[in-house]
Amino acid sequence: MAPGAAWVDGNSQEGEAIVYAGLKRVTVCDFNANDGTAVGIKYATSFLRVIQVQAPQGGCADDSVFFGSITMARFCSGFAGGSFPSRCAATARFS
Repeated sequence: MAPGAAWVDGNSQEGEAIVYAGLKRVTVCDFNANDGTAVGIKYATSFLRVIQVQAPQGGCADDSVFFGSITMARFCSGFAGGSFPSRCAATARFS
């Protein structure tokens, strides 16, 4: 698990999503720039916002919340070039 992580999901072929302790920040990484797969994280906040963050092919993307905290997160993957990745893992809930 990444240092300071409260939750990590994903797989070694596609990528991973991380929610950090404090429930204010996320990172999502795509491990392979040439596999045709996109990865992202879908998360919800205590202010009832649902946010989707997609990693660039072969890179990482960060996001954070200023008000409230992260209450749920899901790792998602799917075909690159389409809309947000459609295959999402089980939901992790935080209190």
